[in-house]
Amino acid sequence: MYFFNDARRRDPSVAKYISPIAVERLWPLSVGKRHQGEAVLGDGTYALQYTVTGTEVLATPMGPQTTFVVELKESSPNGYGASQKWWISPTFKYVLKSEFKDSRGANVSIHVTSVRAP
Repeated sequence: MYFFNDARRRDPSVAKYISPIAVERLWPLSVGKRHQGEAVLGDGTYALQYTVTGTEVLATPMGPQTTFVVELKESSPNGYGASQKWWISPTFKYVLKSEFKDSRGANVSIHVTSVRAP
């Protein structure tokens, strides 16, 4: 089972490319933990560095939740750069908030607004 809905779930043949750089390599989460690697995609090689930068309490529909803050810095020789930040609940083992920014001007923020038990 993968923490994020990524290409490995849709096409298991890509696991050998994604698994070495997957955020799951930080598990179990602890402040200061790091992981780095490279992703080779059609348009070049991307350097990736994940860091668990701290903890933060988020206000959520389930009440205040303590989360680990995980940051990803992505760069490539062609000048592209991006940063992603996830607020991950150790209780729910789920991302409660996510932010993405890149050198092309993208700026996306996602927040959990409701939860439904399976």
